[in-house]
Amino acid sequence: MTQATFEQQLEQHIRCLGEDAGALFASAQHHLRVPGKRTRAKLLAAMSTSALPSNQLVAAAAAIELVHEASIVHDDIQDRAEQRRGQASVWRAFGGDTALLLGDHLISCAFKTIALAQLDASRSSRLILALTDAISSAAAGQHTQLEIRYDDPHLFTTYQQIAIGKTGALLALPLQFATILQNQSAPAVVTPMALAARSYDAAKHCGQQLGLAYQIIDDLKTLRCGNDLATDPDVVNRAVTAPIVAARMQAPHRDPFRLLVEQPNQHPYIVAQCEAWLGEALHLAEEAAATLPQPIQQVVSSFTKRYLRLPDLPRNRSTTGPNWAYPVAAQAKAI
Repeated sequence: MTQATFEQQLEQHIRCLGEDAGALFASAQHHLRVPGKRTRAKLLAAMSTSALPSNQLVAAAAAIELVHEASIVHDDIQDRAEQRRGQASVWRAFGGDTALLLGDHLISCAFKTIALAQLDASRSSRLILALTDAISSAAAGQHTQLEIRYDDPHLFTTYQQIAIGKTGALLALPLQFATILQNQSAPAVVTPMALAARSYDAAKHCGQQLGLAYQIIDDLKTLRCGNDLATDPDVVNRAVTAPIVAARMQAPHRDPFRLLVEQPNQHPYIVAQCEAWLGEALHLAEEAAATLPQPIQQVVSSFTKRYLRLPDLPRNRSTTGPNWAYPVAAQAKAI
């Protein structure tokens, strides 16, 4: 199956299930009208063997994307995001109650597509367990984000938990799915249970760390946008991002939001701290990936080079910090 065919079948599958929503049809059609980048689905496709039947690959990829779609519909309610993919978000167009229910519907569709995929019982149940674990982690991460305060005594640890829960859990899914599906065409006894469990755990850890790295890069875009930081949405809403955590560590007794806005001379030090966290996350992801099958390792490496690049940020030659050998790009790419 070519990539173009895969993407076409994937979109048809997502819309067929997602828009079969009864009274929620209008909101589902509105949200799914503009598809996302489908990065997670493409990751799974790139890591999967040709022996996997195409209908099962499409179904598994659609399940991941449907959970992702549900997460952003729900996130937009709590974040009060007006726009999503160039059009009004579901909560803005249809109201918070409808958006909440549509997200629930999309989650149910993810489980439905696994049930209809004609996988063997063992792998089907493992995919479902992976989905439930990711959904619970994302929900916990979102709740922690709503509750976090900049004076949290364990601020960076809490920030990590949020990023790993919200971003990392869903980014880990294609890696976890790939380890479950890789021997679908062969008897389950081919891969010893202990080895399969180790690969699954390594895939989960790798995806979580990639998610943390992506979140740090995404947070750093605030410092390169060139806009007045005092009017930046994250600052206005007092969202605890990686630069805010770093600012708090730089000056523990100051309001980190004011420091970020009023003392641009501190930005190079804040960036250096964020780069250190980024480098550690990428190092841990690479360590975990090294224990996975070669096709997964290659895809993780390509993903890192394409998406996990540092934005062009203010720097100071006198600033001491790690010199991580990762490419620098004009901006971090959305996934």
